[in-house]
Amino acid sequence: MALLGLYTPEFGEEAVQLAFKISKPVAHVAREGDVNPEILRTWVRQHEREHRQQDGPH
Repeated sequence: MALLGLYTPEFGEEAVQLAFKISKPVAHVAREGDVNPEILRTWVRQHEREHRQQDGPH
């Protein structure tokens, strides 16, 4: 996953996994992790696209 700005790829991946794991809005997870909500939303969408392409159409 390509990440922009001051965040490492590992941090971004952990934030995305947390967003998927807990049942709270992405904006809440972003605030808790001190990340701009739009950045986390972008990472989540990118993660979903990458995994959808790897899994193929269902």
